[in-house]
Amino acid sequence: MTAPGPIPTADTIRDLIVGHDRARPRSKQRAIGPSNLSSPCSRKLMYQLLDVDPVRPNSVNLAAWVGTQIHAGMEKAAKGNDDWKTETRLSLKIAPGITLVGTADAYHAPSYTLLDYKSCGPSALAKYRRQMPDNYETQVDVYGLMAVLSAAFRVDNVGIVLIPRNGSLDDIHVHVRPWNDARADAAIKRLTHLHAAAAAGTSVLPMIPTAPDCMFCPWHMLGHLGDIAEACPGHQDHGTTPMEVTTQPNERTTSP
Repeated sequence: MTAPGPIPTADTIRDLIVGHDRARPRSKQRAIGPSNLSSPCSRKLMYQLLDVDPVRPNSVNLAAWVGTQIHAGMEKAAKGNDDWKTETRLSLKIAPGITLVGTADAYHAPSYTLLDYKSCGPSALAKYRRQMPDNYETQVDVYGLMAVLSAAFRVDNVGIVLIPRNGSLDDIHVHVRPWNDARADAAIKRLTHLHAAAAAGTSVLPMIPTAPDCMFCPWHMLGHLGDIAEACPGHQDHGTTPMEVTTQPNERTTSP
C-alpha cells in the first residue's frame, strides 16, 4: 500500500491559485491594455512600459481572480446565443511602435452595446451603483474605441455589469450609456505621452506622478528608500511630470 502524502494546507491552495493566475493570458501580457490604461497611476504604467521586473511577482488579487472565474462562467452562459459575442480579442495600432491590445468581455449585437464585467463585494456594489468609478468608465470607453477603429463591431453604447461575489441575482447592476469617444481619446493621448517619456529610460520614473493604486501594484514596496527604477515606495502627493497624463476628456459625448 502506498503511504499517504502530506495533507493539503492553506499554502497548498494558495500555490494552486497563484500558479493558475500566472498562467492566464492576461497575467502574461506585458503590453498595456485598456484595463492597465484605466489605472490613475502613471508611474505604474511607466514601470510596465519599461518592462521593469516586478518586486511582488507572486502578488495575486484574490478578488480579481474570483472575478476571472465569473467571467469564464458568463462566457459559458452566453455560448450558443447569437445575440452575444464574448471574449473578443481586440488590437489597435495607435502610433508607430504602439499597439493597444485587450479582450472585450461581451458584446450585445442587437443593441450595439459593449459590456465589461466587474465583480465586487457588497460595499463596493452599493458605492458603484451610486457612482461608477472613473477607471471603469475609461476602460470600457477605450474598448469601444478599439472595437470601432479595428472594425470588430459597431458600438453605440457601452456598459459596466456589476456582479456581486456574494449576494443574489437581484443584486446584479447594469450601467449602460452612450459610448464616450472623447474619454477614450484622452486615455490614448495619455498613453502616447507616456511612450514618448519612456524613451528616456528608467531615469524618468521619479518624475512620473503617482496615484492611489498601490494595493496590488507589482512594483510597490512600502517604505522603499532605494532606487525608484527598481521599486516604488507608494503614492506621493508631490513631484513633477514632463507630460500631460490626464484621462479627463473634453466635454464631448458621442451619441448614436
